[in-house]
Amino acid sequence: MINIHTSRVFIPYPTGWTRKCRTFGIKALGYNKFRYGFQRELGNRDDVADMKDFYDFISVHYDMDLSQMPQVVPFVKYVDFMRSRGGIAATDSDAIKQLKKDCNTLIITDEDEREYVEELYLNILRRDIGLFQFQPSKIPPRFMQKVR
Repeated sequence: MINIHTSRVFIPYPTGWTRKCRTFGIKALGYNKFRYGFQRELGNRDDVADMKDFYDFISVHYDMDLSQMPQVVPFVKYVDFMRSRGGIAATDSDAIKQLKKDCNTLIITDEDEREYVEELYLNILRRDIGLFQFQPSKIPPRFMQKVR
């Protein structure tokens, strides 16, 4: 699994389990002070031309408004939020709602959904550089319903 990191939405991968719950976050190798500091100083650059299909998909199926680009990169907002809360657990519904609303961060707790969204994201990246796109392995029920 990978972190899905764009200018409008950040989708972190599950990092493991504690005795009480499944956790989400950034493993030590995925987060370092240099990357965080660089992105915090750099600001945000719009990528809607490349990722519009992905943003539309996430907006519809997860009820998020990604039409506006946040001033702060969602990755940076997420790290700040994680630090203030001491980490994110899949069972912390209050944190998950707040992340979605205030930090443009989507926590996907269902493994099949997470895998499907990751495959779609990687296919968009492959498409943009002219590589072969893969068919998703299976489509979770959330995405089977027809959307207007």
